Amino acid sequence: MPSFCRSAPNGKGCIDAVVYYLDKARSRVHLPPYALPANFPSLPPPRQLLILVNLDRVQYGLRPFPGMTAQLSHDALVSGVGRADDPHPSHTTGLTDWWPGWATNR
Repeated sequence: MPSFCRSAPNGKGCIDAVVYYLDKARSRVHLPPYALPANFPSLPPPRQLLILVNLDRVQYGLRPFPGMTAQLSHDALVSGVGRADDPHPSHTTGLTDWWPGWATNR
């Protein structure tokens, strides 16, 4: 990733670079580039991720997720950050972020 992504990971330049590399990876498996909305760089990271995931799901013949929910956010928190092998841990005290990349941009 470009070095400026360290200081501005949510900046337009970094987002453009990430999408560029994702598009390159997609081309290697004969998929078209992402067709992103014009306001994509200004959206919050969780919304950006939902858009990318849904575009991939559609490309592979799966239905897109209808939207983000509190339950999915909670499951991502406890399984993605807290305990990778336990999607429903009994103790999540101290966990404040459900997306690891988001913690660096507060």
